[in-house]
Amino acid sequence: MINVAEILYDPDLNQDFTVYRKTGTWTAGRYSETETPLSFTGVILPANAKEINQFPEGDRVTGMMKFFSEREIYVTRSNDEGKGTSDQILWSGHRYRIINVKPYKDYGYYRAFGVYMDGE
Repeated sequence: MINVAEILYDPDLNQDFTVYRKTGTWTAGRYSETETPLSFTGVILPANAKEINQFPEGDRVTGMMKFFSEREIYVTRSNDEGKGTSDQILWSGHRYRIINVKPYKDYGYYRAFGVYMDGE
């Protein structure tokens, strides 16, 4: 299989961004969430019209971006890898909430779609 991960680190294409990963625990009936910043590198592109139409979130007048990374990006989950709400990405001074992830692990990358949070 073709591994496209090296493109994700091409200095002509890649950019740095910060992933904020949230995890939490229940303690005495109260949910406590912790946010951890993680440094990522990858390719960032705006979502095209076809991709935007695939998501209900695309109906809103917000920016939708797609983030390509060799490292896994998460949506809200409760599985063997743990529990947590969707990752948020800080890029170019704006924060995006991840709404969908396509795991192309066999090709060496993950593609995540995020919507602009605009003060949520």
